[in-house]
Amino acid sequence: MLIGKTIAVIGSGFNHIYPKENKDIYERILNEDGLILTEYEDNVEACSRNFPARNRIISRIV
Repeated sequence: MLIGKTIAVIGSGFNHIYPKENKDIYERILNEDGLILTEYEDNVEACSRNFPARNRIISRIV
């Protein structure tokens, strides 16, 4: 069980969870009424240049 409401920001599209081992966490967040955000289209794969952009969003949420 997750405490509170979880907000995750991913550096890829919804069809490419990175790393793949995080798929279970992704599902748990959604199943427990959390929120997953991305600014990328569904089929955008994770790449190193996406993560600094994602981090600017995370720094505004915290």
